[in-house]
Amino acid sequence: MREDCQGRIPSLADWLGRIQPEPWMANGRIDNDLTQICSDPRAAWVAAVANHQTMLGFEDWLLKVSVEHVQHRQNRAAA
Repeated sequence: MREDCQGRIPSLADWLGRIQPEPWMANGRIDNDLTQICSDPRAAWVAAVANHQTMLGFEDWLLKVSVEHVQHRQNRAAA
């Protein structure tokens, strides 16, 4: 890897920051609604996957939803 990248191992941000967006990449929609987590987060994740609301694995989805809830609370507190 280091030889291929001239002695440096790039981060994920390095790779993603250099992707040139193409029109076909923007066919989805941005969902700004907060996901409500019920008493069973795994059931909420399964429902989100079944409804094509996420492609993330359970742990990544749970982290994303948690961060969104914290950001929402911070925005409400700042308003």
